[in-house]
Amino acid sequence: MTSTSQLLSSRAWRLALGGTLVLGLSACSMKDQEKSGVRQVAEKTQSDLEMKVIQSITEHVVVATYAHLRDETKELTRLAEVLVANPTYENLKAVQTKWKEARVPWESTEGFLFGPVDSLGVDPAIDSWPLSKVDLDLILKERPNITADFVRGLGTDVQGFHTAEYLIFGDGEVTNTKPVSEMTAAQLSYLIAVTSVLAEQTEKLYQSWTVRHDPSVASSRPYSFYVLNPSLDNDFYPSRKAVLQEFVQGLIKIAVEVGKGKISDPLGGDLSSADPSLVESQFSWNSLIDFQNNMMSIRNVYLGGYRTKGVGLSDLVALKNPALDQKIKTQIDQAEKAIGEISGPQNMSFTQAIKTAEGRQRSLAAIDKIAELEATLTNELLPLFQ
Repeated sequence: MTSTSQLLSSRAWRLALGGTLVLGLSACSMKDQEKSGVRQVAEKTQSDLEMKVIQSITEHVVVATYAHLRDETKELTRLAEVLVANPTYENLKAVQTKWKEARVPWESTEGFLFGPVDSLGVDPAIDSWPLSKVDLDLILKERPNITADFVRGLGTDVQGFHTAEYLIFGDGEVTNTKPVSEMTAAQLSYLIAVTSVLAEQTEKLYQSWTVRHDPSVASSRPYSFYVLNPSLDNDFYPSRKAVLQEFVQGLIKIAVEVGKGKISDPLGGDLSSADPSLVESQFSWNSLIDFQNNMMSIRNVYLGGYRTKGVGLSDLVALKNPALDQKIKTQIDQAEKAIGEISGPQNMSFTQAIKTAEGRQRSLAAIDKIAELEATLTNELLPLFQ
C-alpha cells in the first residue's frame, strides 16, 4: 500500500520532470529560432551581395566597356577623315595607333558576348574573321568611291575592324605597317566608310544596353534593365542565379575560344601545317595583345570593374571558398602571362611564332594555362551558381 508521503513525492518528481522537459523544449526552440535567424541573415547577406555583384558587372564592366569602345571607334573615324584630307605618314600612324587602342575595349568585351551583341548581329558586323581579301580587293579595284551606305549592304566579311586593319596596315606578311604612298583613293574612301559603319555598330551596342535592347521597338527596355531586375516575369532572367550563370558561361566561352580556337587553329598539328591565314589581327601583328585582352575580359567580370575597382564574382566566391577565389585569380594571371610569352625574346608576332619550334612550344604552354583556367571555371566556379 502506497503512503500519502510517497504519492506526494512521486507527484513532485513528475512535476519537476515535466518542468525540465518544458524548459528543455523551450531552450531547443530558442536555439532553433536563433539558427533560423542566423540563416535568414546569411541568406539576406548573400542576396544583397549577389545584387551588388550583378549591378557592378553590369554598370562598371559591360556598360563601361561598351562606352569606351564607342568613344574609341568614333575617334578612329575622325582620324580616318583627317588622313583622307591629308595623307601623311604621321596621320596614317595616328590611325594605326587608334585602331590598336580601339581593339582594347572590343577584345575586353568578349567575356560577355551575350544579349544584344548577339541578337542584333553586332559581333559579326564588328569583328568577322577571316576577312575576304578576294572580295575586298575586287571592290577596291572596281569602285574607286565607296560610301557608308554601300558598305552597310556588304557582307560582314568585308566590314568591321579587320577590313580597316587590312587597309591601314597592309597584308602583314613581312611588316605590320605600310607607306602612306600605298594608300590608294579607293582605300582611303573605303576606310572612311568602314570606320563610320563600325562606329555606328558600337553606338548601337551601347544604346542597346542603356536605351533600348531592340532599336526597332520604341517600347523596348534597355538590356541592362533585364539583367538588373531578374524575376519570374523577366523576359530573359528569372532569377539572380540565372544572371550569375550567364556571366560565368561568358567567361567559359571566351576561354574555350582563345585556347581551342584563336591559338590552336593556326598552329595546326605540326610545324608544316601551321596556317597564318587563320591568325586573327595578323595584318597589324596585334594578335597576342588581342588574346591578352580576352583574358582581361575574364578578369574584369570576375573582379567586377573595367579600368576601375568593383564588386565581382570574386567577392561571392571568396565568401564560400577563399581558396578557389585565389586559384581563379592566379590562373587568370598565368594565362595572360603565358600568352604574352609566346612572342619570345625575339618579340615575334603570333604569325611568326607559329612557324618556329620555340614559338609553337610557347603557344602550347599558353594553351595549357588557358585550359587549366577553363577547367576551373567549368568544374568549380559554375557549380557554385547552379
